Amino acid sequence: MSTLASVGADIRAARRAAGITASELSERAGISRVTLRELENGLGNSRLATVLAVCEVLGLDLLFASRKVSALIAGDEEPARPTQLSELVQQTRLAGLNYARRSRKEGK
Repeated sequence: MSTLASVGADIRAARRAAGITASELSERAGISRVTLRELENGLGNSRLATVLAVCEVLGLDLLFASRKVSALIAGDEEPARPTQLSELVQQTRLAGLNYARRSRKEGK
């Protein structure tokens, strides 16, 4: 499971890889520099809208995967059979596509 600290570290790494300063990212995402610092350090309780705004600026997607898929991808678990990982990834993709379709219909 991801922690606030790991999400924040991933955002910081993506920001640095993009060559964007913290001040620039916070301005472009429409958040305060303090909020970005808290997010990158895994502190506080960042709103989902804040995380999505930061992801948008960095060109990142926020994806949800089952813990089973995450464990297989991370190498923490071996697939029971060779096709298990691809089946789980396909299920996750389908769930994501269905969510994206619903979101577009609802105007989100």
